[in-house]
Amino acid sequence: MQIDIDPGEPVLFDTISVLVHGAGAGDAVFERIAAAPSLRKGERLEHAAYEKVKSDLQLAAATYGYLDARLLRSELQVDPAAHRAACIWNLIPGTLPLRGHNH
Repeated sequence: MQIDIDPGEPVLFDTISVLVHGAGAGDAVFERIAAAPSLRKGERLEHAAYEKVKSDLQLAAATYGYLDARLLRSELQVDPAAHRAACIWNLIPGTLPLRGHNH
């Protein structure tokens, strides 16, 4: 038995949106994640890269003290006919706890 598979055209990243709202909006840790080299317009869709950004956002929030962080939106939209994908994340980190105060 011989099976021929034609994978066709790859699906490429078309839209990549990492939005961080509130107190952490300008935090460099989130900006580094948003600039991840595996997520560039025109690059081949890799689901693992999408999941890594999602995980990195949540881990960075917890690691850097944004204990009330909520990932409001984590969405991968694929248009197979157009061979395009959109990745959208919306994170609200919440506020950082005050440091250096003893209660």
